[in-house]
Amino acid sequence: MIIYNGFSKTPTRNCQAAGIDFFIPNIDDNNIEQVSIAREAFKKSFKLNDDQIEKFFVTVNELATDEQKEIVNNNRWNILHLFYGLKSKEIFFMQKNGEPFSNIVDYFLDNYLVKSNDGLAGIRLDFSDMVFINSGIKVALKPYTSLEFKNKSGKGVGGWTVKACLVDEDYAGYMHLSLQYLWYDRDGSGTIFVGDKLTQGTVQEVMTDDAEEVSEDKYNEIMANSKRGDNGFGSSDVKH
Repeated sequence: MIIYNGFSKTPTRNCQAAGIDFFIPNIDDNNIEQVSIAREAFKKSFKLNDDQIEKFFVTVNELATDEQKEIVNNNRWNILHLFYGLKSKEIFFMQKNGEPFSNIVDYFLDNYLVKSNDGLAGIRLDFSDMVFINSGIKVALKPYTSLEFKNKSGKGVGGWTVKACLVDEDYAGYMHLSLQYLWYDRDGSGTIFVGDKLTQGTVQEVMTDDAEEVSEDKYNEIMANSKRGDNGFGSSDVKH
């Protein structure tokens, strides 16, 4: 597998782990090249234009409290990424009900944006919320392979689950990773930060086969010796 790192941390393998760890990008606002690449990537990922991006930054600067500005400073692009990547039921209903954009941004700042002990930007997710992340990474896979993403054990026991993340061998764009928070802890929420390990990618061999359509009689003839037949869910379970 060949990797191009556009604006993220290069995936790493921990010891002899089966997969490679992928991270939430941590974008340096002062790195002009990194920001330029991320801007174009986010425009495509979230269907944004330059005017919408600038409107977001202006709105954040206007609404951020003094405490929040400690996170906003040098984290503008990380916060934009987390804002548009967050799939929250509360924000969804605000958008559906036609709430002004400034109200939605203000709600995000007050209820989702958090700061790590190291000053990194992050978000807090409630039960069933999702996060959709542009990994900042492109890969070139060998023929007849795919890249599949699975939970990190630490994320899994913490209530996170990987959503559909499968990269075909002929895909040439940035990979998008998604997690959903499905656990109740004492605070009722889960938190992730930029730079966190998000998921683990494993390369899998792919067997290809062309589909041949046949008549029902032909199908029944082929499957005549099936032991299970058309018995459905649970019919093959062994009872103890």
